[in-house]
Formats: sequence, C-alpha cells, structure tokens
Amino acid sequence: MEYSIATTWDSLPVTNRPVTFFFKPGDQGLLMEVSAPFFDDPPAPPGSPGQPFNGLWEYEVVEAFFLNSITKNYLEVELCP
Repeated sequence: MEYSIATTWDSLPVTNRPVTFFFKPGDQGLLMEVSAPFFDDPPAPPGSPGQPFNGLWEYEVVEAFFLNSITKNYLEVELCP
C-alpha cells in the first residue's frame, strides 16, 4: 500500500515533493518505508541513530499515526533522517 501526503495540516498543497509512505508485510509484522525530501533544518539531533530520542518532534521528522478504531488509542511513529 502506498500513501502520499500532498497537503499541509490546513489543506494547502505542499510546495515540495510529497512525503510518501510504503507499507508492506515484513518478517515480523508491518514494514513502513518513507520517501521524503531532506531539508537539514535544523541539523540532526545529538542522539544515537536508531535509538529513542525525547523531543525528536523539535527536529526534521516524518510522523505517522496509527489509530485503534475501537479503543481510540493510537501509536505515533516519528522518523528523523
């Protein structure tokens, strides 16, 4: 499955290449791949790559939210280049 984000949160068209998510089955569940433009603004956070980092949303990130339609709980995934 492929999903592209072509508008901003307020429904305006993005002015750069859209962020595209690719979802496919993985060995241990769902595999999510992301293709997005890289702005390097601000520079990368000081944490170790691949490790959790509190405050990652303050940096350049792509976010995906997965909603449980029954409980209304959600999983938020933030990825930083």
